[in-house]
Amino acid sequence: MTKTILVKKLLIQTAFLLLWLLSFSQVALSQKNYPGRSEKLRAKEDTLSEYSEYLNTDSLPEDRMIADSAFTKVLVRALQVKNSFYYPFDSVLGVSKLYAPDTSFRIITWNINFDDYYSRQKGAIQFRTTDGSLKLLPLRDVSEFTDKPQDSVRSRQNWIGSIYYNIIKTQHKGKNYYTLFGFDNTSAQSSMKWIEVLSFNEKMNRSLGGPFLF
Repeated sequence: MTKTILVKKLLIQTAFLLLWLLSFSQVALSQKNYPGRSEKLRAKEDTLSEYSEYLNTDSLPEDRMIADSAFTKVLVRALQVKNSFYYPFDSVLGVSKLYAPDTSFRIITWNINFDDYYSRQKGAIQFRTTDGSLKLLPLRDVSEFTDKPQDSVRSRQNWIGSIYYNIIKTQHKGKNYYTLFGFDNTSAQSSMKWIEVLSFNEKMNRSLGGPFLF
């Protein structure tokens, strides 16, 4: 065996070892973050998965609305479980669970279609807390009452609904800014993508938008 082949073999073995250690550390971290609670969260995850399926696929709008209401209630109860922030809810499909790059918060968003011409987004921001308790900011979609959503700075109370699929973190003068990329399925005939900048003040109230993009 030549020296070059031996070096390559050692590098491959080292890479696999690092990947294994990383996976092991993530599992250990997860067990540390919610020991004894994962079973409770898994049970709620199963319920959320069922409701999210009805919410996204049921043919009757009234049943989708019922599923949305039930989903929201179960989600809040699940997030009230201590250290739920670290639980990924991977099997809950059709719902975006997006962590910030610094894992200081995650945004949970989903869509509900009332008919082919009317849909709205639902969502909330969950913050990471030192004691594992729940800190949650619900998002209120007011798209139908907004004439010029591109030319405004908004809060969680007058959110322009979107299903977020990416977050990029930047800093300016010591303050964190999070650029959000989202999708708004307005109707069967139209849809749009959003780019907006999220920031928080000292009281952790959110602000969306500002003179950032030119």
